[in-house]
Amino acid sequence: MASQRQADPDRSPGDPAGEQAVQLTHDVNDLLTAILGHAQVALGEPGLPDGVRSDVEAIARAARQAALLTRRLVVLLRPDVGQRTELDLRSVIDAMAAMLRPMIGDGIDLRVERGVRPIRVVEDPVDLEAVVLNLATNARDAMPDGGTLTFGSAILPGAGGRRAGIWVSDTGCGMDAATKARAFEPYFTTKGPGRGSGLGLASVASLVRRNGWTILVDSSPGQGSRFTVTIPLPARSPEAG
Repeated sequence: MASQRQADPDRSPGDPAGEQAVQLTHDVNDLLTAILGHAQVALGEPGLPDGVRSDVEAIARAARQAALLTRRLVVLLRPDVGQRTELDLRSVIDAMAAMLRPMIGDGIDLRVERGVRPIRVVEDPVDLEAVVLNLATNARDAMPDGGTLTFGSAILPGAGGRRAGIWVSDTGCGMDAATKARAFEPYFTTKGPGRGSGLGLASVASLVRRNGWTILVDSSPGQGSRFTVTIPLPARSPEAG
């Protein structure tokens, strides 16, 4: 059964100090990319002692986690007013899959489901990418022992051809009804101390509400979760009929 919840976490007003913070975050992300790259090169060295390999793998995992966090910080710090442009939802999920694949961690199979026809919308690409990023991070955390993470996009049936969907699904632990009802509350988390802020899904809900989208959640314990964001198609879009 799908459910919908929304929340509105605090966001930076985008003043000069905020813009400087965004730039610093980009700089940190560049350094993390370099660290991860060197770690991957080291792991490819033949004859690497087991103890050293374990340490380098830990460095790589930490760098991937930090890189995802810096991407999320950029979204939180950017101004509220974004720029809408025409884009293909398939390109959004392709780009996010390519960016996240090396960062998502070992043991998780990342897949993309897409049709052959473009799905053109007029939306803020940064907000869309932020939604996918936060949903993907949440999905990864729900699969500590590995699993399958899937990105998808399609024209939604039963919506009169007027809405498209972009979704992120996982094969993780899933949620019971009580957890699902609170999933978008700021600071609500089922993770242990120090393992989550409880703002990832709240940020998603805020972006969804601000852009006039909707979000549906299909999840049950042991069966994974699927978050679907529905997006209106422009009246002139061929896909809209």
